[in-house]
Amino acid sequence: MTQTELWDAAKVSLWPRPGVSGATLLTVLRQVHSAALNIHAGTNGTSELISSYLRWASKAQGQLRLVMRPHDIDRLVLTSRYWATLANPAPSAAVVAAVNDEIMARQRDLDGAIHDLQQQLDRWKPHTGAETYMVVPDTNVLLHHPQMLTTIDWRDVIGRPNLVMDYVRVVLPLLVIDELDDAKHDKVRSRARQTLKAIYTHLGSAPAVRYALQAAGPMVGEVTMEILLDDPEHVRLGRTDDELVDRAVALQGLTGLLVDFVTFDTGAALRARAAGLRAHRLEHTQ
Repeated sequence: MTQTELWDAAKVSLWPRPGVSGATLLTVLRQVHSAALNIHAGTNGTSELISSYLRWASKAQGQLRLVMRPHDIDRLVLTSRYWATLANPAPSAAVVAAVNDEIMARQRDLDGAIHDLQQQLDRWKPHTGAETYMVVPDTNVLLHHPQMLTTIDWRDVIGRPNLVMDYVRVVLPLLVIDELDDAKHDKVRSRARQTLKAIYTHLGSAPAVRYALQAAGPMVGEVTMEILLDDPEHVRLGRTDDELVDRAVALQGLTGLLVDFVTFDTGAALRARAAGLRAHRLEHTQ
């Protein structure tokens, strides 16, 4: 796998709407794709083809708007050629050719979206045979916890020190890494640099891979860390706490697993809890 493929595998480019699981989104995408493959069925003329395509697009956007973000619907269904066809559905040779091209393009793009989403669901699926806990720490946890990122007892942090057979996946949104980069020039720069070095050492060459902080054994579950990259079209929210909570909520929706959000800050903990996350507010020891 090339470096570009590794980064592509690490990012999630198709997110479900809040409250919708990735599995539900995948089911609807497959239904829409199947209908796209059958647009030509039963059409006996060019005008029927155009009408069939427009009916498909109208139904598809109605199905997808319940499970997918609007800009993804525009990308996959309501493209510029759709709007041009809707404005001028007269069955000229040029319009028919454009509609045929558009139908094939929608089939290809939906097939690619299904493949990409399935790849992400495979990446984030829980371990079998044991509970899996997704843990998203904010930047201050990595900067101010008494232990370093790679030595923190994450089960203890989320209040489950005795559940040694469960699996814990520490997920670092890209925002956290960006804030660590910014902190390299602050009073906590030594801690920030050490943490960034650990992240890059273990994940820099393969961002799509989980690094085992604690290996699984006969009497203990695995503890790993991994990166959650932003997709290219993602626009960050203005307040960093809101952005980090939003990423954790998106991860929770995609995976269908309740996410544990860890912070030292009261405001961030309240925002996380209000958003449906399992929030843990740590206390400073000094």
